[in-house]
Amino acid sequence: MISRRHCLTAAAFTMTLVFVNSCQTPWQPKPLLQKVLILPYDDFGPEPQTTSWLGPREPNAKVIIHYGQSEQALRRRYPAPPCRYTTVKRAVFHVARTLRRLPDGDPQKARVHVTLAALRSFERDRQIALTSSPPFTGRGAFRRMSLYP
Repeated sequence: MISRRHCLTAAAFTMTLVFVNSCQTPWQPKPLLQKVLILPYDDFGPEPQTTSWLGPREPNAKVIIHYGQSEQALRRRYPAPPCRYTTVKRAVFHVARTLRRLPDGDPQKARVHVTLAALRSFERDRQIALTSSPPFTGRGAFRRMSLYP
């Protein structure tokens, strides 16, 4: 006689196969500690407001946002000539300032808002990765059980 456990296991296995085969694109895990975020220059707002901290606009320019890596290492890894390098904190500061200065009817305001959301998500992912921990011990040897009720 077939036990209930065997029936549930077979059903779970079958559903897993059906689900995996029905997916159009394969699932790939997202790394929590991305090294850089690469965005187009145009996502940072109008040229007069971005020239002061990113330099003059060039065609197909990319902005590489990082967490304080050396510029030499970034230039070796991303050698494309029209690149600008900036840290996350500096980018968040300037994009938030640009967003406050844009008038409400400006069509670029939505694009700058999406850029700010991407920057904050990038920053938050790193914070989560650094504060998450193996089962009970976080960074600096603090136990989660002693920190949270």
